[in-house]
Amino acid sequence: MDQANRIVTLKGPEGNVFDLKVGDEVRNLPQVKAGDIVVAKYFEAVAIEVKKGGLGIRSAESQTAVSRARPGERPAGAVATTTTIVANVLKVDNGKQIVTVEGPNGKSVNVKVKDAGVLQQIKAGEQVEMTITEAVAIAVEAPRK
Repeated sequence: MDQANRIVTLKGPEGNVFDLKVGDEVRNLPQVKAGDIVVAKYFEAVAIEVKKGGLGIRSAESQTAVSRARPGERPAGAVATTTTIVANVLKVDNGKQIVTVEGPNGKSVNVKVKDAGVLQQIKAGEQVEMTITEAVAIAVEAPRK
């Protein structure tokens, strides 16, 4: 721990060691001690809705929610971002359950569609509205005894 420069040295589960510069938005950093455990959890979900009626305007819109520990609590926080994208369907690969879409920035990406019922509804030349939710939560815990 380098409290003065707000640098935390972390050791990953496979023994890799790296430094992490912690911004001023992280409260209660002085409570973190060598040996504490940093727990990070990541979540991602994608929902797809088929937009019938041909190609229209592609768009993207995002919303972000942030929470963090109150003063005096152990450092912790979470960030969740929900992005809604209207994209053109370029190609559907039913065998691999992959849909290739072109987003508002003109880049094409492959999206894995797990729900076979939704995949059957998607055709090249249509549009889909995808809602992508990503969240990460980080907390500092005392070492296990």
